[in-house]
Amino acid sequence: MSSPSFEEEEATGFTIHYHLKHEVRPKTKQCEKCEAWHREKFKRFAILLNCWHRFCEDCIKAHRSEENPKRKLCPICGVYSEHIVPALWWPRSFTEKKRMIWNWKNTCARTLCREYNPETGECSWGDVCFFAHPLLMSGVVDFMS
Repeated sequence: MSSPSFEEEEATGFTIHYHLKHEVRPKTKQCEKCEAWHREKFKRFAILLNCWHRFCEDCIKAHRSEENPKRKLCPICGVYSEHIVPALWWPRSFTEKKRMIWNWKNTCARTLCREYNPETGECSWGDVCFFAHPLLMSGVVDFMS
């Protein structure tokens, strides 16, 4: 089964939850945590799924590596985002952000998950993992013999 196109997902109600107060985005390409400038100090942005705050990948990874219950919240507005999307540029619109997230999810779906344990058939990310999990082959082999 192939994955739905961007237009199909959009038509079926694919949405990103965000607060209207974050709809107005800053014009600068600067990390809002360390205030470094894109391409001068860092190469990739870290897009949070549910807000418009702008971070460099290093800052958001450092924030998420901290052992506290708020690590998956935006450091500025506190909105929860399970995943971060790495990006070479900042989206100019809500539609462009949705397309970038959709493309990232599809790329993940074609990449084998590093957290998947083939012996148990489980992934440490559980149901929120977007990466590919290979099918357990033992049942197929037993069935065919």
